[in-house]
Amino acid sequence: MLNRSYRLLSRWLVLCLVVLLALPMLVSAQTDIDFTSLDTEPIEIGETVENEINAEQPIVAYTFEATEGQVLTAYAEIDTEDVQLLYVIFTNEDGEVLAENYGDDFFEYSSRVLPFIVPEDGEYTLSVTGSDYYITQEEGEEAAFSLTLEEFPAEAIEYGEEIEGTLTLETPAAVFVFEGERGQIPQLVVENEVDSLSVEVGSAAGSEFSERSGNTPVGTSDLYVTPFYLLDDGTFYVLVSTFTSFPEDFEEAFTLRLQEYEALTIEAGETLTVPLGIETLSNFVTFEGENGQVITLTGDAPEDYQIAIFDPDGRVIAVEAVADGVQELELLEDGVYTIQVFIGGFGLIELSDLGEATLTLEVEE
Repeated sequence: MLNRSYRLLSRWLVLCLVVLLALPMLVSAQTDIDFTSLDTEPIEIGETVENEINAEQPIVAYTFEATEGQVLTAYAEIDTEDVQLLYVIFTNEDGEVLAENYGDDFFEYSSRVLPFIVPEDGEYTLSVTGSDYYITQEEGEEAAFSLTLEEFPAEAIEYGEEIEGTLTLETPAAVFVFEGERGQIPQLVVENEVDSLSVEVGSAAGSEFSERSGNTPVGTSDLYVTPFYLLDDGTFYVLVSTFTSFPEDFEEAFTLRLQEYEALTIEAGETLTVPLGIETLSNFVTFEGENGQVITLTGDAPEDYQIAIFDPDGRVIAVEAVADGVQELELLEDGVYTIQVFIGGFGLIELSDLGEATLTLEVEE
């Protein structure tokens, strides 16, 4: 397994730019299943049901009522030694896939979704199917399973707060939720003494926010979720879990800290150095702008370094390579503008890719 310092997959890089442009991301594998046309049975939160999939019944579906903000988990278990890849899928009344998963070796479940935060009051569908049917609609997979839907305990956390927790065999994951507002730049840090924890940040909005994972600097086991710009208000969750190879005997303490990242500032006529590191794969710079001003932002950085500019309302108004800069951009309102500096392109980020960019801001009245 690669060190987490290097395990920064291309998905993160693509998401970085896509999220900047506010385009929705799919949270699931592509599927042509029409979830609104399925025959369903009711299931209650806290209930376990027994069922099976086969050629005549390639997918089974259950409906339940839930309220906004509830944190749920669903898992399927197979009482057999045969290998069977199951998908557990949450969808809304419109048939949109909000969350799915197809495996959970640590929990020793065939499949588990944790967590699923209910985005709004309403009826939802929980489905189970095999991988062949989910991806290509090929029938024939057979598996008897038990499916459990239950509420998962979650703790609220606010900006500036620090929470201590412990993962054990009985509770190998912890969920925290916070409220975020458009334009905020959260950053999360998990301090721990072992190299077997992971942290992910997601959103109750499902496809409108892409998950972010933590990175570990060389020489430490702490985890850092790089600062990220919020394009919308919403409820966000933090999942702290373990991937230890020895789940039969462990107790791992951690400290979770949520902070609103303090961006660098730049003035007209100033040249600023912006570092990128494991803790801040994206970095942010702010400046005060006025309606009618024309700005030029020039810089010096490796060719794959990118910049994006957000207006005071959180809209993306420019995306360019740092080396190309932003030329003669007219500002349309007064307020604080935010510049994001990040590494674009595809593939893994190597430590050698990290470094710094210099930015120069020129303003014409």
